[in-house]
Amino acid sequence: MSSDWIDVREAWREIEGQVQTLPSERVGLAQAVGRVLAQPVRTDRTYPPFDRAAMDGFAVRAADVESASHESPVSLPVVGESTPGREPDDSVAPGTAIRIMTGAAVPPGCDAIVPVESTSGFGSDRVRVVSPSAPGRHIARCGVERAADDLLFDAGHRLRAADVGALAMVGATQVEVARRPRAAVLSTGNELVPVDHTPERTQIRNSNGPMLIALAAAEAEVESIGVAADSRRDLGAAVSRGLMYDLLLVTGGVSMGAYDLVGGCLAAAGVRVHFDRVALQPGKPLLFGTHPAGAALALPGNPVSALTTFRLFGVPLLRRLQGVRRVRPVWARALARFDWERRSPKKWILLPGRRVAGGAEVERVPYSGSGDLLAYAQADCQIVLPPTLETVSPGTPVDVWSL
Repeated sequence: MSSDWIDVREAWREIEGQVQTLPSERVGLAQAVGRVLAQPVRTDRTYPPFDRAAMDGFAVRAADVESASHESPVSLPVVGESTPGREPDDSVAPGTAIRIMTGAAVPPGCDAIVPVESTSGFGSDRVRVVSPSAPGRHIARCGVERAADDLLFDAGHRLRAADVGALAMVGATQVEVARRPRAAVLSTGNELVPVDHTPERTQIRNSNGPMLIALAAAEAEVESIGVAADSRRDLGAAVSRGLMYDLLLVTGGVSMGAYDLVGGCLAAAGVRVHFDRVALQPGKPLLFGTHPAGAALALPGNPVSALTTFRLFGVPLLRRLQGVRRVRPVWARALARFDWERRSPKKWILLPGRRVAGGAEVERVPYSGSGDLLAYAQADCQIVLPPTLETVSPGTPVDVWSL
């Protein structure tokens, strides 16, 4: 194992440089939400493909109603109708109006829409207009949204529900997306017992396994491959099973102790280690490696360290496998409601926090160290303190990262 620490940003660069996007597959729109496009999608025609009414009302010539008011309404004969999906009945000649509905094609000769609220309504063959309109008012012109063959979504875009609607609009009934990664979660340690067991005094329940499965489920198909004891035989067999997945996530056994055997087992299984220590608190002992069939990420056993390092590096790795364009975490800014002074070497420090004052400020949550996952039940964010920051006092802007 290396004794050199690397910076968090250097670790991100290493992951981005070593991990390749998985092969793609075609899926229908019902399966597309949350998937990442492997190919761009372009518009199939101009949008809107015709001048479209943006209001229910009457299609008119603006010059005919420029003097209209409640005191002096303008009366116009209604000569036809335009409804969505049909061609207009007629054109708008000077001194006439056509009843029109939202989304319908604007008739020839019309240059404005008068909303029905500004008229005597739809119940007669003549309409009284009580307020003026202007050329172009309430009309969505042909092509104002998109031209034909415009780029709608580029490769690397993660599809949201609204995006699926846009895909349907342009006739993209299927899309090419990156295959979702398959991830295996392996917990290690003689001290671990299942969640439904009552631990002995020196044992703990396996909290990291369920937590990592929950965290990774947004980005991957995740399976637990159980708990391995602190023995080369047991751990080596579990590692071999886990390397059949796109990503093997291991917790525990990655530090410098006599029973920290994960690094050696990964190397023996053919994993090439790219880094094994990051200048980070919590989470310094952290191993990232690759092999011909995928990647391995070994996280610390302390639960807050496992949480933090997976969020910092596991999520970007899974996103990279899917071809997401921007894989690194994004944090916001808030004003500190606490004092803090650096007492450790130049490393990134993440602390549990709780936003107050509508999110504009952040306070620290009482916390006793990387084993204190229960503190995070009171937190809604992590406070991110980079190596360049020496002190914080109330009112200092700091980065906050939503949990």
